[in-house]
Amino acid sequence: TRGREGKKKGEVLVFLDSHCEVNTDWLQPLLTRIVEDRVNVVVPVIDIVNADTMELQTSPLVVGGFNWGLHFRWDQLPVHIRDNPDVASNPVKSPTMAGGLFAMDRSYYFELGEYDSGMDIWGGENLELSFRIWQCGGRLEIIPCSHVGHIFRKRRPYGSYGEGDTMLKNSLRVANVWMDDYKKYFYKQRQQPTDVSYGDISDRVALRKRLHCKSFEWYLNNVYPEQVLPNSEGMAPAVIHPPEKRLRTKVLRKGQIGYWIKLSLVMDMGYGILDMGYVLRCYCIPLKDFYPYGQSHGDQRVPTNDDGSSPRVPISTSFPYFNQVFRSLYVNTNGAISFDETLSTFTPSAFPLSGNKKIVAPYWCDIDTREGGVVWYYETNDRDVLFKATDDIQKTFPEQKNFRAAWVFVATWDNVAFYRASSTGQRKRNTFQCILITNGRHSFAIFLYNKIEWTTGSASGGNKDTGLGGTPAQVGFDAGNGHNYLAIRESRTPAVLQVTHLTNVKIDGKFVYRTDTETVKDGGCTTHTGGKLAIFPRYVTMFGGTVLSIGGPCVEPNDTISIMFRNKPEVITCTFFSFNAVRCITPMMYETGDVNVTLTVLHRHNTSVFTGICTFGICMFGICTFETRRSNCSCNQ
Repeated sequence: TRGREGKKKGEVLVFLDSHCEVNTDWLQPLLTRIVEDRVNVVVPVIDIVNADTMELQTSPLVVGGFNWGLHFRWDQLPVHIRDNPDVASNPVKSPTMAGGLFAMDRSYYFELGEYDSGMDIWGGENLELSFRIWQCGGRLEIIPCSHVGHIFRKRRPYGSYGEGDTMLKNSLRVANVWMDDYKKYFYKQRQQPTDVSYGDISDRVALRKRLHCKSFEWYLNNVYPEQVLPNSEGMAPAVIHPPEKRLRTKVLRKGQIGYWIKLSLVMDMGYGILDMGYVLRCYCIPLKDFYPYGQSHGDQRVPTNDDGSSPRVPISTSFPYFNQVFRSLYVNTNGAISFDETLSTFTPSAFPLSGNKKIVAPYWCDIDTREGGVVWYYETNDRDVLFKATDDIQKTFPEQKNFRAAWVFVATWDNVAFYRASSTGQRKRNTFQCILITNGRHSFAIFLYNKIEWTTGSASGGNKDTGLGGTPAQVGFDAGNGHNYLAIRESRTPAVLQVTHLTNVKIDGKFVYRTDTETVKDGGCTTHTGGKLAIFPRYVTMFGGTVLSIGGPCVEPNDTISIMFRNKPEVITCTFFSFNAVRCITPMMYETGDVNVTLTVLHRHNTSVFTGICTFGICMFGICTFETRRSNCSCNQ
């Protein structure tokens, strides 16, 4: 199609891929908007034609977007548009378009600079034209009353020109002409060599100057405020605008809204539901999944107090901890279990501790049960509880397939408040649980978090209304010998508030550790070559740019971590996320289906290799055949 536009005589150019089928009265709504304003570039709703059966499937109303790898994606409608009663008939502004189906005024097309003739074959031209339309005075719209069917192929039907990657070359042209300083995010996301040739762009730069086009920052602020920037590590999202400037979404159900990683692909996200086009994720362990506790269960209760503890609790078996053995313990109000002596310190110290303090700290902070809440505890060899504990350990530590729990101790901090909370602060409560498990030889600890709403008591520098600030809570283990300990990296930082959606076993709000050896070991990882990868999300789009969270290998911050996907020659560098999880970004794949994945970890002079499977699909418009588990998102069950 490209290059033949100038030979056409009509007043409007309509671009349609060859594998399209138009619907009844599809053209009139497009022409109407162009007649109303010649700078309107209009796109029909793109329905899906099944490539095998030719069956037509209607698509929902969505808008175009992009990720920072400069891959096109479909985004859900912004709330203020979705809630408009006329949304089904009114034009909807779209930050980008898919590129294969659109119409625009012929003379305006040439005024705007046509297609970039420096681009090759396929890839990136749709984003380039989209950015140019918006930044240079035009408007890009989806027209709900116009529908065109489109066959989405399972793989790219043509190769690259010569030896180059046309998608990369074209995207580099887009970034260097239109994105200003924001192109750095593209370079960081793609992690490609900076010396890749993308041709002469001087004519496109001159075009931008001649048309008096606006900056890319203007585009983000005014056209695509929903877009997020990668953080300094190039992975997690950071909001472009302060929260007070962004549209407030409806509270659909209690929980947190998970952003759609790629093309609105709905994936298994733990305790999640699909509701009204959003994925809601419940970042916590529901109370129904806690170990049994409470007065009705016959628990003992720590006396109501500030900085208090239980009496010494003799236990009916030996509990191994950091190569020592204990026959008694204390349950302390301030979120910790201790051996040998009580723990009344209300401001958590950094590990390792001095003074021979041996503690297990699920959430060490300044708790005052006089302000509200109860601390419960009990030991048991009840068959059902032992079975639950055995199952937890065997699932988390594959090498413990013969482990059988013989004793369990459960301590629960139930709806507890912080010290000197104001009347407002007293509404902030934490609920969490610590479970100690042993068979007499090996020992384990499980931390479960139902809700965490505060981190700091007033005497530790916290705000009396919010329970935040000051010296936040500590989470981890200390042997009391001055050098052996483990603390999660969020300890004593504001991020410890988010412990309900952190994990070391791929279940948010749950941590499992082995505690009998000289060093505490994270659950669910190995250093041995041949281990299997746990990849999340398992199902991803073939267009690339999805952030994968990968568990299985034990890793350290200074390890060199890389990943390869079948039939892709490039080696992709991954980043350390936690001691048993890494983050990697998927490349563009020109095929669908299961793809073998190989992850390599170089630790000092040792190399370990792990394998897994990632499934690539088309998954356009949020319509996928992948199964999605649904469950109630309420944590208080």
